[in-house]
Formats: sequence, C-alpha cells, structure tokens
Amino acid sequence: MKKILLLLTKFLRSAIFTYVGLKYLTHGIQFASLMLLARYASIPGFALYASIKLLLQYLSYTNLGVNYSFNNLTSSQKDVSKQRVFSNLRGSLLINLALVLLATSVLLIGPLPQFVEKNDIQVSVFLVYAVVIGIFSLKQLNLLFLGLYRLLNRYGLINLYGISVVAIELLIILLFSESEALIINIFIGQLAVNAVFLVFFASLNARSLFKKIEGSSIRPLFINGISLLAYNFSFYFLMLMVRSFIENKLDQAQFAIFNFAFFVNEGIFLALNAVFFVLLPKVLNMSNQTDTVVLFNKAISRGKLLSFFTIVLVPVTAILLKVLIGFIPEYEDAVAVILLLLLAQAFISNNFLLSSYLLAKRKETPLSVLGFSLVLLWFLLLSYLLRTELITLEIVGLSNILIYFLYNLGTVFILKKKYKINIQIASFFDLRIISMALLYIALVYFGYYPSILLNIAFLALATLFFRKELTQNLAPLLQSISDKKNLDIIK
Repeated sequence: MKKILLLLTKFLRSAIFTYVGLKYLTHGIQFASLMLLARYASIPGFALYASIKLLLQYLSYTNLGVNYSFNNLTSSQKDVSKQRVFSNLRGSLLINLALVLLATSVLLIGPLPQFVEKNDIQVSVFLVYAVVIGIFSLKQLNLLFLGLYRLLNRYGLINLYGISVVAIELLIILLFSESEALIINIFIGQLAVNAVFLVFFASLNARSLFKKIEGSSIRPLFINGISLLAYNFSFYFLMLMVRSFIENKLDQAQFAIFNFAFFVNEGIFLALNAVFFVLLPKVLNMSNQTDTVVLFNKAISRGKLLSFFTIVLVPVTAILLKVLIGFIPEYEDAVAVILLLLLAQAFISNNFLLSSYLLAKRKETPLSVLGFSLVLLWFLLLSYLLRTELITLEIVGLSNILIYFLYNLGTVFILKKKYKINIQIASFFDLRIISMALLYIALVYFGYYPSILLNIAFLALATLFFRKELTQNLAPLLQSISDKKNLDIIK
C-alpha cells in the first residue's frame, strides 16, 4: 500500500496527470452538454442530432484508415526520428486531402440520407450538407495532427482541442436552448472550431509541412491503412449497424433514446481509456523490443484492471443516473440500455492491448474477419427478433454483450491456433467478471437496477472480489504512466 501511495503521489505530480485530469474535465463538459441537449431539444431534434453524428461517423471511414496507419507505422518503428514522423505526416495529409475530395464528390451526387428525408425539423438540406462536408473534411486533417502530438507527448495541445470542441457545444446549447435552429447551430460551431484549429496546427508545424513528400512513404501508409481500416471498421461497425438498424426499423423516439444511451456510454468508455490512450503508442513500440510472453502478461493484467474498473463503475453509474434522469424524464428508458452497454465494455476492455499488439505485428486480418463475422451474426439475430416482434432496446444491449464476449473468445483462438501463442483462456477470462456481469444483467432483467440499496451492495461485492487485483496491478500501471521515459518513443 505504501508503494502505491508513493507512486500515486508521483503520478499526481506528472504531466500525464494533467493530461488525464483535463481529459476528464472534457468528458464532464461533454456530459453536461448531452444532458442539456436532451432537456432542451425535442425528441425529433435529438434524433436529427444523432443522425448527423451517425453520418459523420460513416464518413470518417472514407479516409481508408490513413490516420490509423500514420499512428501505427510510426509507433511500431524502431528508433523513429522526428524527420520520419513528419515525413509520414506529410504523406498522410496528401492522401487524406485526395480522399476527402473524393468522398465529398460522392456525397454531393448521391441520394439524400434518410435522416434528411424523414426528419421533422425544418432544416435546409443544403445547409446540412455544407456543414457536414466541412466538419468531415477539417476533422480528418485535425486528427492527423492530434496523432502527431500524441507521438510527441504534447498532450496539452490534444486537450486544448478536445476542451474547445465540447465547450463550444455547451455554449451554443446555453445560448440557443429555445431556438428551433439549436441542432444546426451546434454543428456550425463544430465547423468553426475545426477550421480554427486546422489553421493553428498547420501554423505550428509550417516548417516541417512544406517540404518534399517522399513517394516511398505513401504506399506503406496507404496499404497498411486499408488493412487497419478493415480491422477498426469491423470492430466499431457493430455499433454503427446497431444505430442504423434502430433508425431504420424502430421509431424515432426509440432511436433518440438509444443514441442518448450510446453517447453516455461512449463518454464513459473514453474516460476509462484515457490512460490507455497515453500508453498505446508505447505498447506498439514495445512489440519490437519486449519478449512476447512478458508483453502479453502485461497486456492481460492491464486489460483486466480496466475490466474491474468497468464492473465497479456500473452500480455507481446506476445511482447517478437515478438522480439525473429526473432532469430528463423522457429518457428514463435509456438507463437500462446504458448499464447493459457498460457491461459489454467489461468484456472487451481486456482485449484492447492484445489487439493493439496484433496490429503492431501486422496481424490484423484475422481480427477483421472475426469482427465482420460477428457483425453478420448479430444482424441475423436481430433481424429474426424483429420479425418475431421480440426486439427491444434492452435486447439490443444484451446482444452487444454476447457479441463482445464472442469477440474475446475469437481473439484467444486466433492467438493460440493461428499464431501459436501459448495463452490460457482462464488467464484471459476472469470468472468473477463474468459472474458479476451476469448478476447485474439479472438485476436489469427483473427491473431491480434502480434500487440504490442493491447497487450499493453490488458495488461492495465487486470491490471485495477485485480488491487483490486492484492493489497488485495499480502499482505497475502508475509506474508506467508516471515515468516520462516509459512514454518517449521519438528519438
């Protein structure tokens, strides 16, 4: 315990603590914005907001994974120099510019997205198109700069961008809460912020940007990007398909409620992964320098730690939402969905760093096949339930838990059978995590999840179950993120 306290003190004094603290502040502002938007926007208005966000997420994949490739290739190279980093950045920017122009052309000549055709808010189609294209184009380029600053450990710039984006959204919601143009004004604000930051980021790196682009750097970025896109798209495609499925098959109110649950859960997921965002480039770099068994043991222990935190957070979230949902009673049905989506995270959290290792070793293809296969299975399952009229938002949440659990099993199979890595299923799947998740699923199913007393009891039980692992793994994690030398990969 004394060692943990010393490391905690060191962590609190580190630059990484400042980054993580500001990251949590960003997510706090984002959560406040979401609650106010749900309060002031009508159900059709929130549905339009969610639909535009969904379209932007689909568009983000048209960059063919170049952003992923830039981070992955640069992080996994041995003794990478700043010259190589900026060479990769210039090549990535060139590819991104070309793909943005292509995607914009297709969007302009394509059919109207369904959300424009059926939304009940009087919004100019041309204005929506202009704003969506602008945000998409500028954000794709900004993400490359954010990846650069992540590699250079310049987390202050990353936080500045993140806080500015959510602060502008909160300000617009407060200023235009009674306006019918609230939703489109939010996205106009996002457009303005991204434009300002693109100019700012480019000016900071002007000397390094306006140099000759090495043709030899473009091909690896492009080829590796497509492969990484397939993996990322297969992994995140599940939630894209879920939201699209609900938009097309269920009513507008259910679409708004599910997306509210999704946005809350996404914020919690990003907050939990704030530390892993810092560690990921180092993990990729370590794949070239560390014994596989040692690296896998570290990845499993860190992943379990995140799973434990997730399980412990479920009853805490339930108690907080019981209080906050009185502020937005129209979204009371979203609480059970939020808790189920959060439980699904517990089954995927311990997969994060192991999947990152496979990405670094250019072994993402089997993961892509696994991801797409599970998405197909999920789609067939929900289609059947829809035909039998058994589909509910809670069933959708449960299906996520099932699919993520199967994804974990598939990852273990790939590691053991295809790459001959001796990893024990028992070390990857902790029966306490499974048991606690099943117990809370039962609370949701029988409608007991609003009970504060039961949530406190579950929290105490989970803390008791995971106390030993939390104390054993917390010290190594704090050690990893407190020492700046453990994060430097640019020589």
